[in-house]
Amino acid sequence: PARGRVIVCERGAWASEAGRRTSAANLANLVFAPFYRDPETYEGWFRDLGCTVQRQTISSLDMAFHVLTACIGDAG
Repeated sequence: PARGRVIVCERGAWASEAGRRTSAANLANLVFAPFYRDPETYEGWFRDLGCTVQRQTISSLDMAFHVLTACIGDAG
């Protein structure tokens, strides 16, 4: 509905993470790696729906995480 807000928190697609993939701690990440999306994918979907989108990237963890907030109407 108008004035709604959606927040997406997701790992980013592995692009420049090659140096971090070599440890056994990343085995769980490898299982899901084919399903990680670039944040631009969500941004495009939300903008097509008429939302305004804000993105924050957190890169200090084991891999990049993206937090997107999509607002429609005056929810921003």
